[in-house]
Amino acid sequence: MAYSNMGSAYAGLKKFEEAIEACKKAIEINPDSDGAHHNIGLAYYNLGKFERAIEAYKKAIEIKPDSYMAYCNMGLAYDKLGELKEAIKAHKKAIEFNSNIDKAYCGMGHAYASLDKLKEAIEAYKKAIEIKPDSDMAYCNMGSAYGKSGKFKEAIEAFKKAIEFNSNIDKAYCGIGLSYDKLGEFKEAIEAFKKAIEFNSNNDNAYYNNMGLVYLKLSGFKEAIEAFKKVIQFNSNSDVAYDGMGLAYLKLGKFKEAMEAYKKAIDLNPALIHSKQQNWHPLETWINNLTDDDKKQQYLHTLKRLKDE
Repeated sequence: MAYSNMGSAYAGLKKFEEAIEACKKAIEINPDSDGAHHNIGLAYYNLGKFERAIEAYKKAIEIKPDSYMAYCNMGLAYDKLGELKEAIKAHKKAIEFNSNIDKAYCGMGHAYASLDKLKEAIEAYKKAIEIKPDSDMAYCNMGSAYGKSGKFKEAIEAFKKAIEFNSNIDKAYCGIGLSYDKLGEFKEAIEAFKKAIEFNSNNDNAYYNNMGLVYLKLSGFKEAIEAFKKVIQFNSNSDVAYDGMGLAYLKLGKFKEAMEAYKKAIDLNPALIHSKQQNWHPLETWINNLTDDDKKQQYLHTLKRLKDE
């Protein structure tokens, strides 16, 4: 018991290697400790060693066949490995032993969504919410499933419910932004992305990128450039940001800046080809009027690559 408690204490401190060693000591003393095996599984999961986690959960289940939490956590580990059908089976076993485990329904929903079985995913999230009505995670993930289904109004409602229970959930604000974008409500989308950035500076890259793309749709080219510059601060290899910046500069008639941005974009992603329908004439005219030097030839080469000529 002392080693098991020590293992739990180490896990609480996020010292997972030490937690594993303590739990192994507990198992030496009592090989039938399903709790110690389960805790080893949790520690391996937190270390990203999902196969080892599954082995530990299976040991816990051998000792205690109705261990619904071991089945549930095993389902989450299978999900991380991309073994989604196994994940669903494990979550169903958890529910078989405890029909009130919202975490298993959430996990099953995530696996179904990853398999593009969106109807089943939404039903699983609804069951999780029945059990735990304030589950911001279930509402947020349900919003994502609605979004993937093309049901953007329902997605927004689900994301708003998630925020009602957790006002700091940046993923929900991002989901609202993406949904408003799909509905053509661009100003609302930008406000939502700003909220996402406010609550999670670690994921600014994606949120600024989304915001930049929406600013382009609103013809807010200066704002788009600022957003894409923020993306590049976090990820200097973002071809999407350089490409978006190139378009914004082009629309502003800043042809030199446009060419520099487009060159970076296509160097990073040679497969980046623009529609031949795009009006390149102003840019082409500007290049042709330049003094005939190496830079002009470089610009012409970049333009040909963009046009796939």
